[in-house]
Amino acid sequence: FVSALVGLALEQGCLTSLDQPFLDFFPEYADRIEDSRKRDITIRHLLQMRSGYPWEESHPDLWEGMMTGDLLSMMVYYPLTSDPGTQFHYSNVSSHFLGAIVERACDIDVRTFAEEQLFAPIGAEMGEWWHTEFDDGYPIGASGLHVNLRDAAKLGQLYLHDGVYD
Repeated sequence: FVSALVGLALEQGCLTSLDQPFLDFFPEYADRIEDSRKRDITIRHLLQMRSGYPWEESHPDLWEGMMTGDLLSMMVYYPLTSDPGTQFHYSNVSSHFLGAIVERACDIDVRTFAEEQLFAPIGAEMGEWWHTEFDDGYPIGASGLHVNLRDAAKLGQLYLHDGVYD
C-alpha cells in the first residue's frame, strides 16, 4: 500500500523523482548521519528494499529498536549492511520512511492521503493503521494497516491492470 502511495505522490507532483535522496525529506536527521553512504539512499532504493538498511529481525537489538523506538531516528542509528542500491534486504524501516516521505512531500497526513487518493477511488475502506509505541507521528509504514480481504484484492487489481480500476 505504501508503494502505491509513493506512486500517487509522484504522479501528483509531490515528488519530482524516485531518485531523490531520501534525506532531503528529513533535514532534522541529515546532520546527524555519520555513514556518508546513507546520503546516497534514494526513494527508489527504499522502494526496492536496496537501501542498505538491514532486515530488523536479523539481530535482536535491531528488532527491539523497531518495536519500541522512534522509527525515524533509526535512519541515523541503524547500520547499513551493504552499499545503497547493491543488495536486497527486506527492511521495515524503509517502508516506514516512505510513508513519512509521502506525508512530508504532499503536506497532508498520510492516512488522509491514502483514504482520498487510493482507497476512495476504488471503493475500499481503511481500518486501523497502527503507530509505534514511541509514536513519531506516522503510522507504521511496514505493517498494521487493517484492510479486509476484498479491499486488499482491489489493490491487487490495480497492479494487474496497470493502475486502472473498474
